[in-house]
Amino acid sequence: MHIWGSNMKKKLQNLTIEQAKNLFIQNQLSKGISDKTIKNAEDSIAKFLLVLHIFPSEQIDRVKYITVQDFIMKLQLNYQSISTKNLYLSHLRVFLYWCMDQGYMEQFKIRLLKGQSRAIKFFTEEVNKLLVQPKRDCSFYEDRTYTIIIAVSLWNVFSLIK
Repeated sequence: MHIWGSNMKKKLQNLTIEQAKNLFIQNQLSKGISDKTIKNAEDSIAKFLLVLHIFPSEQIDRVKYITVQDFIMKLQLNYQSISTKNLYLSHLRVFLYWCMDQGYMEQFKIRLLKGQSRAIKFFTEEVNKLLVQPKRDCSFYEDRTYTIIIAVSLWNVFSLIK
């Protein structure tokens, strides 16, 4: 006899990865998650399957901790940016955690990668020398020139960001 709300362990169901993905997408749509977020999750799941040569017809309960670790290693080899790796990993993690919560697969932890993202180098050494703030007792013209250089430099930086 099943008692609702009990802490009984859910029985693992034999679902394919494709079936689990479709149920996950339905769940996300019912929660009002944006189409773009769902598309990103689908792309991350597709990347996971492609990189590890896993067929969508395989059982979801065959995905284990070591499978995700293998995916992380392949991301480490193929992508430079830590944020790109974590983007793929975070979307995959949401999907797999949902599968775990539903009882479709065994539970395990998936941690995002740590590390510093590389800094973007905007200026050359020559420009950096020009950006050194003048001394307090400088003339009006030196201060004005410095202000113009900073304004133009910031303008260029912001135009690169757009």
